[in-house]
Amino acid sequence: MLALVIGGVATATADTTPVMGRRLDTGDWVTPGPDGWTAETLAACGWLPVTVTDRPADTGTDTTDRTVSVVDGVPVTVWLRRPWTPTEVAARTPPVDMAAVRTAMASATTILGLRAASLKLMDSIEPIV
Repeated sequence: MLALVIGGVATATADTTPVMGRRLDTGDWVTPGPDGWTAETLAACGWLPVTVTDRPADTGTDTTDRTVSVVDGVPVTVWLRRPWTPTEVAARTPPVDMAAVRTAMASATTILGLRAASLKLMDSIEPIV
């Protein structure tokens, strides 16, 4: 990942090298040579490699958004913690398996029906004295 750093601020990021760039020292537009960009030419155009940091784990209530900040002249990935949005919460909630619910309800109904029938049967039996 690269960051375009101008005046000590990351103004853009890219996962690939640019098609062309403008040198910050001369203002000239440049394109990569036959062997591609050199690190020096990219840096002269303000494109610097980003030091990537690991993304913190999500929690039940929070997630993180990626941004890039410049620290001591080096672009660094920074993760900003924020609460889940209602849309994200809905996407994380597993759908209800209605077929499983119906099966469980049918089993419960059958069990309750058998219990009721057995109680009725027990009430109809004369106790042995």
